[in-house]
Amino acid sequence: MSIVDGSPEPQSIPSLVAEGKAAGLPETLLQAALEAADGDCLMFLYETLRGDERILALRRALAQEPRYLGDVAVEIFGDIPEAREYLVALVDLAARAKPVGDSQPLLPARYHLFVRAIEGAYLALRPTRQLYLERREQVVIDNQHYTVFEIATCRQCGATYFVGERQEQGGRTVLKQPGKRYYEHAGNLEFYLLLDEGTGPVPDDEDEITDYGEALEYTENDRYRLCAVCGAIDKETLLSPLCGCGNENQVTVIDVHAKDGMVHKCPACGRQSPANLVWRFLTGKDATASVLATAFYQQIPPRKTALNGADGDEVVNEDGWEPPTLRAATGLGSDRVREGRQLLVFSDSRQDAAFFAPYLDRTYSQILRRRLILEVIEDYRESVLQDRWRVQDLIGPLVQTAERVGLLAGKSPQEKRGEAWKWVLYELLRIDRRNGLEGVGCLGFSLVKPDGWYAPPALLEWGLSEDEVWRLAEILLDTLRVKGAILFPDNVSPTDQFFYPRNREYFFRDLGSDVQSRISSWSPSRPGVINARLDFLYRLKQQGLGKETSMEDCARVLKQMWSRWLQPYDAASCWRDLFSAVTLPQQGTVYRLRTNFWRLCPTTIDPETKWYLCDTCQEITRFNLKGVCPTYRCNGRLQECDPAEVFKDNHYRKLYIGLEPIRLVAREHTAQLTGAAAAELQTQFIQGDIDVLSCSTTFELGVDVGQLESVFMRNAPPTAANYV
Repeated sequence: MSIVDGSPEPQSIPSLVAEGKAAGLPETLLQAALEAADGDCLMFLYETLRGDERILALRRALAQEPRYLGDVAVEIFGDIPEAREYLVALVDLAARAKPVGDSQPLLPARYHLFVRAIEGAYLALRPTRQLYLERREQVVIDNQHYTVFEIATCRQCGATYFVGERQEQGGRTVLKQPGKRYYEHAGNLEFYLLLDEGTGPVPDDEDEITDYGEALEYTENDRYRLCAVCGAIDKETLLSPLCGCGNENQVTVIDVHAKDGMVHKCPACGRQSPANLVWRFLTGKDATASVLATAFYQQIPPRKTALNGADGDEVVNEDGWEPPTLRAATGLGSDRVREGRQLLVFSDSRQDAAFFAPYLDRTYSQILRRRLILEVIEDYRESVLQDRWRVQDLIGPLVQTAERVGLLAGKSPQEKRGEAWKWVLYELLRIDRRNGLEGVGCLGFSLVKPDGWYAPPALLEWGLSEDEVWRLAEILLDTLRVKGAILFPDNVSPTDQFFYPRNREYFFRDLGSDVQSRISSWSPSRPGVINARLDFLYRLKQQGLGKETSMEDCARVLKQMWSRWLQPYDAASCWRDLFSAVTLPQQGTVYRLRTNFWRLCPTTIDPETKWYLCDTCQEITRFNLKGVCPTYRCNGRLQECDPAEVFKDNHYRKLYIGLEPIRLVAREHTAQLTGAAAAELQTQFIQGDIDVLSCSTTFELGVDVGQLESVFMRNAPPTAANYV
């Protein structure tokens, strides 16, 4: 029954009467309530429940002071496992029960949820490693003081960094947690990579240098010794004792180059990014609030809004001129009435309120886009599997699905297809490496084997089967896909800000990288340089096949794969259609991969899609060749895995699969708006054109927000008056 969702029907009353009789309610009570209700379901609830002893006890308990739900549940229903569930159901019913339509409910209760974000992660190395999620500078164990360090991790490989600032203390230098110098200027923040067993600087990946244009070498001068007990720190070349705590308590760290408090290259994995690559466990006001607001918004009951009504009122004049959505609201047509949700977000700071609206809009839209891609795959399950859909097959159905949600309103057919292409290309390029659809194992991509494909005898002689040679080709070519060397459709620009930080054109050729033109080199440009393709070939032969080899030998094989096998410049090559050639000024012929050769591998509908998890870097991949991890310089081994199990607690995967695909339009409402603009926003919010308003506290001053029932406060109000 739809009793507690805000839309009970009159026919629910006989069911309620039957339930009441089954529960042992007196028939005289039910009959009296039935007569008084006169067909109104909510009034029937009111008449039935208003004398209930549990309702009366609950009202007495809440009249004194706010109470914790668990405590009241035991007080009302006793110490039973179902007490919380029973109390929630009772409150839901009593909050709906009303003697008259617009009057106060029997129990005008509200739930108040308080959430606190963590303020960093902290690690004590001695006497044993212990992680803390609350800030502390020292721990005392057996009367011994041990320093606690703030830590951060690489977003890509998970390597551990110590974060802080060096200070002089007692005649020596110690590493302290971020303090005065950091708060004066973020650029004073220092990062030190912890060199655990198996962790150390890796050689630069030439592809990364081409992508971001920065080569950073770490020397012995960047290595430091850090005392895990007292926090003393100094260069590893120091001849005098570091401290009196003993060499056994010292660890080696690397002073990692940072700019304005951000690390753009991780020495442990070689990855680079124009954004901050090393993440402190500071969730930030916007990130935490966005996660909570998204979850909260999904739980808000929908509010039906007719086009010429306000506050959910449906106004109908059946004169033949009513729009289809209004006809649906009154049963005159088959289309659905628009269902909106309302959420008011309060911030004490006007600046916070202004920043949060676009942040929530952007992050929610990204989640919704991914949810719609998976919904299309689910809706067209049979065709996707039978016809083995490729990337381009998603576009038409994705446009139709997005239109139903209202995401493409006002756009031309060409613009709609362009938007859909952008959503799909963002996943194909794997820009969001960890949290994209591929990163959480929802959707993978694989190459379509070209007609006339063959396995060269030179590779079969390595001890590979034909299938394994094909998998090798996929892995090597995939390094170019994830670097963005893809030919975009004509109606999508690779420089669109949508693709930041990879909103540039990328190319590749056989030999000779160029940072300025973003050209990667299939083979390393010069001796002594490594790229992801050469690195994988070397590890495949050494680890996967157990054969002795050298980088020079593998480099020769890599060159021959291009000149003797791929041959994109040869009209007779079976690979030719996969590559798109273009001539750049002063650079000659360069190549990109075509999108129409990439097939979808949808895990959510195809249990036969296999994924593998690396036991070292913890990345998942669809490509397993002799158990060698495709991640650059990773010596881990791959094991077959079930992404649903690996990511069972992953917040984003849950949203991609289970999010209700509903629109969210968020706008700011602060004192910096003109009176007319603010009034227009309020009207749009009440009418359902805007779903979320991010407001400063000025909004609360006499503004009518209709039947608003959900409010989200981004920070603790300064006074109780602001909260109430």
